[in-house]
Amino acid sequence: MNSSVSHKVSSKVKAPAKEEKKLIFWETVNIVVKTTGAITWFCIFLLTILEIKRYFNIDFIPGYNSAVDDVYNAVRNIIF
Repeated sequence: MNSSVSHKVSSKVKAPAKEEKKLIFWETVNIVVKTTGAITWFCIFLLTILEIKRYFNIDFIPGYNSAVDDVYNAVRNIIF
């Protein structure tokens, strides 16, 4: 095996600096959009669970309303 063989790297392999910055920018935007979407779906899921709990009068601990229940009921009464 000959270790003195040199390999040339084409200059086309490296992306220009502007292209790298655009790529990093769009990757960051993509992460922000996905994170915002995940948080939105989590909030919708939480509100759905709280509404089902209120509608069917489900209590995990009878006679006890947690702080989340209190806040949800207060906001719901203000809206409706």
